[in-house]
Amino acid sequence: MQKIIIHNFGPIKECEMDLAQFIVLTGAQAAGKSTIAKAIYYFPLVKELCFDFITGSKVNDAGKSKSDILGEFLLHTFYELFSDTLSKSVGCSLEYVYTENTKIQLYTEENDSTRVCW
Repeated sequence: MQKIIIHNFGPIKECEMDLAQFIVLTGAQAAGKSTIAKAIYYFPLVKELCFDFITGSKVNDAGKSKSDILGEFLLHTFYELFSDTLSKSVGCSLEYVYTENTKIQLYTEENDSTRVCW
């Protein structure tokens, strides 16, 4: 079962949610529903972006390693989705668990809300 774990990201202080085929998010305005929805969208997209990149249909730069280029591309996509939320998220983390042995975690350092790390 896939799940998402969010800590101190935008309006969300703590969230751990098992993901099913059908999810309903309810709550007050500015409570974090859109943030959760974007995260649920983004992390499965990472798999698709990696496949596109590996098959050659994405960025090609001979001066950088493939790993660096892919990381930059994924972070650019993340920043496009979350730039407004990120500026209010010092010391945040988002983790997406695909399987028991496969997960991705993004986080910011305690003193820097603009630099996302893998």
